[in-house]
Amino acid sequence: RFETTIKDLQFEASKLDKKGKSSEGSGTSAQCLKSDARPIYKHLTEIQTEITIWLEECALLKEELQRRFSSLCVIQEEITNALKSSAEDDDLRFTSYQASKFQGEALNMKQENNKVADELQTGLDIATSLSLEVEKALVKLNDRFELSTSKRQESGNLRQSENRARVPLWSFIFGSKPKKQSIFSLMNPGMQKKLRAAKDQTHA
Repeated sequence: RFETTIKDLQFEASKLDKKGKSSEGSGTSAQCLKSDARPIYKHLTEIQTEITIWLEECALLKEELQRRFSSLCVIQEEITNALKSSAEDDDLRFTSYQASKFQGEALNMKQENNKVADELQTGLDIATSLSLEVEKALVKLNDRFELSTSKRQESGNLRQSENRARVPLWSFIFGSKPKKQSIFSLMNPGMQKKLRAAKDQTHA
């Protein structure tokens, strides 16, 4: 959603830069151009702040997806081990058909996880590229019109963006619809306990 806005602001900044070059030496014109450039600079700074926050959230989500993938791998291994030991351990007894269904669901979850991870990486690449474009535009504007904001103002903009109500990144990607009952909920308590322990070890 930032791409079009950034291009528009870059275009406006470019027009001001051309006007500045054609009116060099005129103090009045320079002040007018600086006044025109200030809202553009401010808008670009706000966009840069929001992109930075989004990139930080994406990095956290990327780590969560990696942990989730590792947990699913552990679960698949636990299902295989439980099936092998089912003849000896009554608490973990379940059929090969059930094990196959469990493995199938785990595989589907891994595929979904990988799909989201790929989409997230694409978003990260685009956002990083946009951030660089904004940074270049800000540097160019500041060099021409000396509009750099203070660290205190930048910190205030960051807090304001962080406090702004927005949809959580995870909900935005996965949606908030209620999920159907997982086949893992049909496992007996012993199997569930073992799988939870495996996931806890992965997250530790």
